[in-house]
Amino acid sequence: MNRRAQHAPADHAAAVVTLLRDEGGFAGLADPATAAIIRDSITRHLDALTAGQDDAGCECIVDDPSVAHWELKDAGRRGPVRLGCYRWPMSDAAQQREDDLSRRLGDLATAHRSQGGPRG
Repeated sequence: MNRRAQHAPADHAAAVVTLLRDEGGFAGLADPATAAIIRDSITRHLDALTAGQDDAGCECIVDDPSVAHWELKDAGRRGPVRLGCYRWPMSDAAQQREDDLSRRLGDLATAHRSQGGPRG
């Protein structure tokens, strides 16, 4: 396996965390320990997909854990991970935020796939 392929999952995971922290408004991801946990979880998920484990799950709370309205989860055929808002009822602003960030995560997944990454 070449060096680029070895680092693709970690690079993709770092890009997801950066997007959610800097543009998604998830300020808790500025904490290095929290960011590392999310990056590691995404990287393990991608490694499992690369190994052919299509049922490999991924679930990470990205907002305040005491609230837990926003989670990253396996995206199925759409890519490695998706963002979901689990607040009920969901506000129009939350729906717009979910749609925008999910589209942007999809763009990252497309870039990851073009570098030989699994399913996204």
